[in-house]
Amino acid sequence: MVSFIVFASVLLLMSLGMPIAIALGLATTFGMLAGGYDLILIPQNMVSSVKSIELTAIPFFILAAALMNQLGITRKIFDFAEALVGSLRGGLAQANVVAGFIFSGISGAAVADAAALAAISTKEMPKVGYKREFAAATVLAVSTLGPIIPPSIMMVVYAITANVSIARLFVAGIMPGVLIAALLMLLIYCLTRFGFTPSPAPTPFSWGRLGRTTAGALLALFAPLVIMRGMASGWATPTEAGVLAVVYALFVGMVQRNLSFKAVTDSLQETVEATALILYVIAISSGLSYIFVAEGTAAHLADLMTRMSVGPISFLLIANLLLLVLG
Repeated sequence: MVSFIVFASVLLLMSLGMPIAIALGLATTFGMLAGGYDLILIPQNMVSSVKSIELTAIPFFILAAALMNQLGITRKIFDFAEALVGSLRGGLAQANVVAGFIFSGISGAAVADAAALAAISTKEMPKVGYKREFAAATVLAVSTLGPIIPPSIMMVVYAITANVSIARLFVAGIMPGVLIAALLMLLIYCLTRFGFTPSPAPTPFSWGRLGRTTAGALLALFAPLVIMRGMASGWATPTEAGVLAVVYALFVGMVQRNLSFKAVTDSLQETVEATALILYVIAISSGLSYIFVAEGTAAHLADLMTRMSVGPISFLLIANLLLLVLG
């Protein structure tokens, strides 16, 4: 009963537009009071849930992405993507997908991808004839690659929670990310080819332009390879790979001579704000987990799944439907 109260409280508060962090905190407090638990368990669980060395990878990956954005490297990646696929139908939208795919290999977060791409795409695309709504929709769709393509912050959190290998999760995310990016490009081609949305004429392909933009973005393009190579080979943990990504971003800034004190401080501020929100959600969620375990809800659900003989694919479908409802 207590678990139901907690779950219903979370859904109700979130449906009222309350931020998820506050909704989780209030629902946890309601659950503790309803179940007769000592409220001191909330801060105790919050502290213990974030005392993990693996979680330190999160701020480093966020900082690396913030530095790349502040130093104008995102613009170079977008120019390279436009030179590469701009000759296809829906050229700028196609470039958005390619740029988002590359940047996802640096940021690991949907919010970071959306912020980086929106600053460019939502300004450039309407100027050449795309609808503003289509530009925004493209950015939102592409930004979902952030939690899928390594180094995914969501995968780090899941790996720590489920006690599985972070490196293996990262490797497993590569092919789904490639497939989703390819399907997005195919969808954009169909929408523009059959007139579902206005699209300007494609830009003629130019080897010279591709060469110039590749030279400008070359160092940035190596960043995802450096991160993944380090973890896949086993000589770097996710945290160490995050540190390497930050050092690499600073190195690129120095080579391109656009590294400034303001860029670093702004990136640090952005990192602190994003990390604080993520870690708070992880911490406050530990209270919910405690209630579900103490009330036996987790054991009942596991037993139900066992008796239903749910296979891996069926379980994934159920989990995805649940996540769809929760948003």
